[in-house]
Amino acid sequence: MGAPWPTDSAPTRLPTVAEIEQAARRQRRPFRPIPAAHRLAFFVTIFAALYLAFDVYMYVTRGLFLYVGVDYRSFWASAQIARSAGFAAVYDLDLQRQLQEPLVHAFASPLHELQWATIPTPYLPGFVALLGPLLLLPPDLGFVVWTAVNVVMTLGYLVWFWRGVGGSATRSLLLALCLSFPMLETFQFGQVNGWLTIFLGEFFRLAIARAELRSGLWLSCMLLKPQTLMLIAPGLLVARRWRAALGATAGGAGIVGISLAFGGIDALLADARLIFLYSGHVPSTVPRDMMNWRSLAIHLSDALPAQLAWTLAMAGLVATLVAGLALWLNARDASPEQFALVVLGSFAATSAVAWHAHTHMGLPMTIPLLYLAARGRISIATLAVWLIAPYVMFATLRLVFDLGNVGVLFVNLYLLGWSIAQLRSRASEESATTVASIAQASP
Repeated sequence: MGAPWPTDSAPTRLPTVAEIEQAARRQRRPFRPIPAAHRLAFFVTIFAALYLAFDVYMYVTRGLFLYVGVDYRSFWASAQIARSAGFAAVYDLDLQRQLQEPLVHAFASPLHELQWATIPTPYLPGFVALLGPLLLLPPDLGFVVWTAVNVVMTLGYLVWFWRGVGGSATRSLLLALCLSFPMLETFQFGQVNGWLTIFLGEFFRLAIARAELRSGLWLSCMLLKPQTLMLIAPGLLVARRWRAALGATAGGAGIVGISLAFGGIDALLADARLIFLYSGHVPSTVPRDMMNWRSLAIHLSDALPAQLAWTLAMAGLVATLVAGLALWLNARDASPEQFALVVLGSFAATSAVAWHAHTHMGLPMTIPLLYLAARGRISIATLAVWLIAPYVMFATLRLVFDLGNVGVLFVNLYLLGWSIAQLRSRASEESATTVASIAQASP
């Protein structure tokens, strides 16, 4: 038999009302306000969900490759042309139209009038060659796989980068940055900006580790979209970071050499001609929807004389260019946090100045923002400007007033101005610290 129940224990005393109330107070947790980072992540998630719902609407009413997957259409057609007619033919818009038209008609929705324009692929032959595997799958399945690969590679890299810079304690900010407007635009169109983000991330990571030559090699990969280098590349020379500049030059020469091997000089000349067309009236470039001074000039021309509108815009463009390049003057021996501010401000200026700059091209700014957020060196309010404002502007300026994404220009200018102000503030702090140290050392 088991052990008998105890019979000699003292009778159990019932707790008093006062003791019950005291225990309840100890167990009751005081109300704690939701941290600002969590609130930001919550609102970004809501906006991202609404934007994805808009994507579903566009897919149902337009079909595939007219809005959702529109850039993938060009990539798939370019791979076909490169295989059948050679790389120089990739930059022939008439041939592109012949390949893209059947694709548009095959996947268009009957619920909406069919309106479309030919999408060019202005990338160097060395990059176009990497699109060849897309032909292994049907276009619709290929887009799904392409998107999945881009999502996994981009988000996987950002998580790895975040952990590497010590940001694991505030994961809500990581979530918010992974749901940014440029991120969702990149995936919905089938764009390549996730790869640009990885390239800039490796450049930044190696640069702050003083592996200058390798950082420059990674930076050269951003020749995928050469306009992204218009301030960072000369900035290396302004900062006298010679080894990084050498690595970028060597990497760029290698990419051009590979492109020559694939397409010859004819392909490079054809690509150059296509890029120059982007300054004109290629319908699919849609400059009204961009986030740059060019877009602002076009919209101002609706209300002001064209000459005055373009004069104002060009003055702003030149000032932005100078300010973005000036950030590099003291970047030679910058601390990692200072270098993050230089890269952020420089890329924000690039996004405002580049002649072809849609909002999804701003995705690489995630890298310096992620670094500053991980180190607690950027306010939630500043992050909110970059994360929330583009969604709000899309819902109002673009969908309601048909003003495109020109409002994001002012987000870029804000980040440029904020970066300049932060760098000046930290320079003043360092000067004050130096003066105090000298004073203390003096007898």
